[in-house]
Amino acid sequence: MRRGLSRRPLAALLAAAAVLGLPVAPAAAAASAGPAEPPRRSLYVAMPDGVRLAVDVHLPEGTRAGARLPTVLVTNRYWRARVRAGQTDGVSGEARQWTARGYAFVSADLRGTGASFGTLTSELGAT
Repeated sequence: MRRGLSRRPLAALLAAAAVLGLPVAPAAAAASAGPAEPPRRSLYVAMPDGVRLAVDVHLPEGTRAGARLPTVLVTNRYWRARVRAGQTDGVSGEARQWTARGYAFVSADLRGTGASFGTLTSELGAT
């Protein structure tokens, strides 16, 4: 029996983000942390089976290294890093809305799509 999409890969992605030192509690805790983090960066996060997923991490301005933030994770099949008309800095309106409220915003290409490695085996889960 084939398993459909499970929460395990998402849990692994969030766990990997935490291990990498990415924020995953209130922004007030950021004041005593280290130097400021860049507001946006793209990187790969390795899943337990070694497949690397492409992610963009958007942080509120002034977030300090080691700060813990509530995090919104969005997964996409394609266009994780798309730029729309009028967005000269490559930051989506969705990321801007969340970071303005003190959240970290993480956008990830699903396995086997966009810039992520691996193979997408099912669009909607088990049939």
